[in-house]
Amino acid sequence: MVDDELVSVYTDETLEQLLRLAVILRKLLADQDEQDNYREEMYRIAHTIKGSSEIVGIDSISQIMFEAEKLFASVDQGITRLKPLAISTLLDLTLELSTYLEDTFPAELVSGKNWVERVRKLVTDSTQLGLVQEKLTESIVKTQRELMSEENLMGKWVKPGPVQPFLENLGKLTVVKDELLALYRRGGNTLTDWEQVGCYLETLEELTSGLREKALQLHLIPVEGLFLRVSQTCSQDIEVKFIGAELEINREMAGKLVQPLTA
Repeated sequence: MVDDELVSVYTDETLEQLLRLAVILRKLLADQDEQDNYREEMYRIAHTIKGSSEIVGIDSISQIMFEAEKLFASVDQGITRLKPLAISTLLDLTLELSTYLEDTFPAELVSGKNWVERVRKLVTDSTQLGLVQEKLTESIVKTQRELMSEENLMGKWVKPGPVQPFLENLGKLTVVKDELLALYRRGGNTLTDWEQVGCYLETLEELTSGLREKALQLHLIPVEGLFLRVSQTCSQDIEVKFIGAELEINREMAGKLVQPLTA
């Protein structure tokens, strides 16, 4: 039998820890780039609640926090980043645990097993997402190298500058699509869910706008690139002086000009 005074201390301290975690998560929901500032603290909070729950004998909370601890450890080690859907889920968790400790404890946490599975799925999804982002980065680097290769004839007609942000935006768009799909499958209808949908829609608008802009830039090349191609076709050195060297030309038009200029 656990001492009543110990239970009281546990309840007060855990509520304080959950409140602090909720404050951090709300900051991250507003700005995900803040994760580096709080990753150690999030891990420490989960570890503390897990340990104290084990001492008091609250297995349900201990098991939930064991999964949360693994998730925050992954963030702390730089393996993954918390996405908006994961942050929202963790916010819901802090609210439910706080309500339980204030209103129902020491009765059994009915939703305990469900929360263990939900947080465990966040760990799995975050790990898989980290692998996807790693593969995407490798793809971007590979594409850049191919575009910069002198043996790749098309590379001479493609400006490598806009390619990386274009592919990065495409990767982010894919991630947002997957998170929207996960939110739909979860079937939630809470205020937090609708707020998250609004955030996703704003992000989608920014990404699609950026993709349109970058896609248009991919069709342009510097004018000097045209004369470089002419020089290579004729196997002769060409000296050209440019006024306004930033001038660009449509790649298709440049291709049509090569023949008349080398005739």
